[in-house]
Amino acid sequence: MNMLQFILDIIQNESIDPNLFSFLVAMLQDLLPDSKVEEDSLLILPSLCNHVINGESFLPTPVTSAWALLYTALYLLNKIEDKETKNLPLRIDDGCITNLTTVLIFLAQTILNSLENEGIKLQSAQRIRQNINQTVLSMCAAQHQDLTQDVYSLEDGWDIYGKKSGLFFACGAYIGVICTNDNEVIAKKTAEYGFHLGLLVQIANDIKDFQSDLTLWGNHHISILYAKDILPELKKKQLLFFLSQQKKREAYRKDIRDLLIENGALIYLGLSIEKHKILARQALLSLALSETGLLTLTRRLDLF
Repeated sequence: MNMLQFILDIIQNESIDPNLFSFLVAMLQDLLPDSKVEEDSLLILPSLCNHVINGESFLPTPVTSAWALLYTALYLLNKIEDKETKNLPLRIDDGCITNLTTVLIFLAQTILNSLENEGIKLQSAQRIRQNINQTVLSMCAAQHQDLTQDVYSLEDGWDIYGKKSGLFFACGAYIGVICTNDNEVIAKKTAEYGFHLGLLVQIANDIKDFQSDLTLWGNHHISILYAKDILPELKKKQLLFFLSQQKKREAYRKDIRDLLIENGALIYLGLSIEKHKILARQALLSLALSETGLLTLTRRLDLF
């Protein structure tokens, strides 16, 4: 049984309204990996870490399923914030998507509230719930800062990236280990790997923005913050003008991209990728993993 089927079985057991159920099934089928690609998906990070660190069989678990549901919910909310819901496979409006994400969050909580019934020790279950709750609250605080604070530094930008993406993947790695292993030191060291993996995901998304002439550039995009940090005053004023007018004139979006590339923003992002790959590998090396285990987890880093 793969993770998708595992989650669908849980949904069926909750006696959800048939109309809502059909929407949930369609959305999860679009967004969750099928059995052919599941082992290469970042959505199974908790199971992957549990398999490598603890030697458990590589199977869908309640912990992985809950984390994947939260991942999907946060992914959809981010799409709404970035006004990118038109690119989603399921053609529904933002209000409906918001409602479905709420359902996903409560389904995840339903799973987390019954971990002990799935054979997980009480202390481990409590640690898992505490870590997930603290992580989501930190992410929400960072998201609030991102939405309400107009101006911040490059350092602030990295801090928010860490709280929004790094911490969530750190959580996935941590709960994957702690569900069957009481060793907090090992779990936290694995979480370091997850943190840097999460930053790699975020940086890779930023690099994708350079592939289109029509990217609508946010003021808090790391490459924008980098450019503001290093550009001479005249060029900085030019960038700020383009940013302020890009919604009215699409040609300015290409001008922003060209200005960023000319001044090394893509090189900066590439170097940041290499930096976090190195830090993630260092965290793994401190765990004294088998050669196969090390290769399994470093293979995720090579996706970037």
